[in-house]
Amino acid sequence: MADTGIQIPTDFAYETKFPVRHADARSAITASGAYVSHVTYENMVLLVNEAFDLFLSSTGDSKWNIAGSNIIVPKMEVEFKSEVKAGEVLTFQLTPTNFGNKSFDLITVVKKENGEIASVAKTVLIFFDYKDKKTMNVPETFRNRYSVK
Repeated sequence: MADTGIQIPTDFAYETKFPVRHADARSAITASGAYVSHVTYENMVLLVNEAFDLFLSSTGDSKWNIAGSNIIVPKMEVEFKSEVKAGEVLTFQLTPTNFGNKSFDLITVVKKENGEIASVAKTVLIFFDYKDKKTMNVPETFRNRYSVK
């Protein structure tokens, strides 16, 4: 599989585990007649998003209130490393990185029970004031929580 160049951190701010539901996988008969059933791109995005929600709630934040501010997600990329099937329990490791004045990257590494990396996701998040329709600076309390000391 092509490598998008997402840099995998060595330390993570948060880790959670949950199983892949049958609803998260898609099944089909391929043109060659092979039966496949695995997590597809759009469902991996949903699983990564669920892990992000759990990460935020672990610190009392939410997508609607991160350290008193809101966010928008202008970009997300997911790089698959190995096939994931329904019933597997996945570990999601997340950490905010690459802080700018108004944005940061959220790196999510998804691992199978055997430690094999299933996928790596990079989500770009920008702090945004929905009332005034403009970007905002990263809240210092959030930046300080995750910036390298």
